[in-house]
Amino acid sequence: MEKSFTRKLLNLFILLFFISSSFNAQEVLREISLEEQINASNLVVEGKVLSKESFWNSNYTKIFTVNTVEVYKVFKGDLVETVEVITPGGFVNGKMQKVIPSLQLNTNDIGLFTLHGEEKSVKSDKIKAFKPYSSVQGFYKYNLIDNVAINPFSVIKNIEEDFYARIEKISNSKFSKVKDFKVVKNTLKNNGIKGVLAPNITSFSPTSITAGTQSQLTITGTGFGATQGAGSVSFRNADDGGGTFVTALNGQIISWSDTAIVLEVPSLAGTGTILVTDDSNSSVESVNLLTVTYALSNGQANDTEYKLQHVDMNGDGGITWIFNSDFESNTNANTAFNAVLKNWSCETGINWDVDSNTTTVDSALDDGLNVVSFNVLPAGNLGVTTLYGGACNNSEDWVVNQVDLIFDNTDLSPWFYDGGTNLGYDFYSVALHELGHAHLLNHVVDSDDVMDYDIALEQQNRTLNSKNIDAANMVQARSTANMICSLPLMSAYAGSCPLSVEDEELNNSVSMYPNPTIGQFFIKNDSFLTLEKAVIYDVSGRLISNTDLLKTKVISLQGVSKGMYFVNIHSSNGMITKKILKE
Repeated sequence: MEKSFTRKLLNLFILLFFISSSFNAQEVLREISLEEQINASNLVVEGKVLSKESFWNSNYTKIFTVNTVEVYKVFKGDLVETVEVITPGGFVNGKMQKVIPSLQLNTNDIGLFTLHGEEKSVKSDKIKAFKPYSSVQGFYKYNLIDNVAINPFSVIKNIEEDFYARIEKISNSKFSKVKDFKVVKNTLKNNGIKGVLAPNITSFSPTSITAGTQSQLTITGTGFGATQGAGSVSFRNADDGGGTFVTALNGQIISWSDTAIVLEVPSLAGTGTILVTDDSNSSVESVNLLTVTYALSNGQANDTEYKLQHVDMNGDGGITWIFNSDFESNTNANTAFNAVLKNWSCETGINWDVDSNTTTVDSALDDGLNVVSFNVLPAGNLGVTTLYGGACNNSEDWVVNQVDLIFDNTDLSPWFYDGGTNLGYDFYSVALHELGHAHLLNHVVDSDDVMDYDIALEQQNRTLNSKNIDAANMVQARSTANMICSLPLMSAYAGSCPLSVEDEELNNSVSMYPNPTIGQFFIKNDSFLTLEKAVIYDVSGRLISNTDLLKTKVISLQGVSKGMYFVNIHSSNGMITKKILKE
């Protein structure tokens, strides 16, 4: 009894931790209330995702995904047994379109959908199709272990009692049951399995890791099962501040035994607990939290994630953005955007510039233009980044060949630009975040990080930290050295970037020898700055080592292949990148 009570207290602590994280977190979203969602929706249903399939639109400028949902209850709208939920983006015949933020549904997800904008089904005239109102906020995912409904801003406990009552009060009607599904019954079932038959996690290593980088995590314990079967490993979802779980793909499981699981951490994973589920659907949640320092965006096909990278898009080794004419005429906006471009380029070397011409295009289309524009976005979205690209040659080569950035221009998303305390959202902070996605960075669960998923009114987050820079450098390293798809390499930004006093001191006073090396090298520091760490990447952007320079100045490349490597040398106030050749 004492052990059970202790476990309940621990689960409560973990749940409260993520409730706190989601409400204090900083994808740049503004909160849309449940009342607005229901009032603005044509259909509000509880249901389960049965399947998903992606399609092109009629003129092949956009990809969208059809999520087929089995309906359990209807809270508002016509009685339906099945409904299609249309979300932007997807993967069709080697072509990818990734929209950030957007609702990402998975087969077997259960929850409440607030839907609007009825469309024609692409699969059957007998099925109605809708879009989620307020994009990613338009789905309240059920956690049937803790009996909570979760979206990016809300964690609502006691689904059948409190959540149903709130919905019915707003809609002013009782729900209609379509298919028998009881939350409490499933909650008790899951907790019974969890408490009696569950496997056990004793530890995991490392305790701090990166996501979407093919970094491997080892989970040790007992009762996992001799083989994976239908078993899975899930991580806290960085897209909603850790409120829900995201499951590693089967292709990311390296090995599975009764006492140890080795796997790659998926790109949407964020800091938080780990959930292991065995073949009989018994599950256990880790006591300790895994820290995810940064995450990279990946391509996905055949139940596997593949590394994404940039290539030379403009014939000059980089990416050229083109402003919509109305965006260009907004002096404050284009001045701030250019400053953000310079920030990313100077900190990470990504080769970005702006076209001297403008365009009338004001939305995200697969048209070869990297558009920056204002437009009306789904309720609650301040900015949306759309990545285009896909696989070529073979399924392991994935590139991005176009990016569009659209910022909201409704009266509900007022902007300020001067860094002052004007009532509104700081355009510089939001643009810094969206260009992080353009640089292929995913979300993290860290309210002080520019890549956290939301931002508060008047909040300013205008600084790239060392984790943002490390993540971007990993992408930049492979984009400038790993030629794929017969496309020319991106080159490093060659514009003017005045170094800070600290970076100038590092650049002039820190050296590496011998270079080339046959196995190890030394870092010599003649500056007044204290060196903290040396992070080494190969030309594909894969992390090779992370050495604490407070403890040693000798760096080993024993056991790695011959070739060129990038060394990021960090002090407490700056960072420089140098190259070393392993012979």
